[in-house]
Amino acid sequence: MIPSLEIKMKPFNFGGRNEPPQQLGIGAQTTNSDIQIGLWECGPGVLDLEFQWSETVYVLEGRAEVQNLDTSECFEMTPGKMHLYASI
Repeated sequence: MIPSLEIKMKPFNFGGRNEPPQQLGIGAQTTNSDIQIGLWECGPGVLDLEFQWSETVYVLEGRAEVQNLDTSECFEMTPGKMHLYASI
C-alpha cells in the first residue's frame, strides 16, 4: 500500500510580486526548513522564481512560458510536456 500525504494549500508569495495569486503546500521539510516535498500553485500572470536543479515542474492546465536566465533560452510548457534541465 502506498502511503498518502495530505498537503494543505496556503497563500504564499514566491517571487516578490503579489500577482498572480500564489499558494504553497508543504508535505515535508528538512531540519533547516528546506522543502523536500511541496506543491506550488499560481494563477495567470508572470511569476519570477528561481528554481533548483532538483525540482520537478508539472503544468496541470493552461501553459507556462519559461526563460532560463543562465542561457536566455525560452520555451513553453503545457500539460503532458516534460523538460529536463542539466547543470554542466
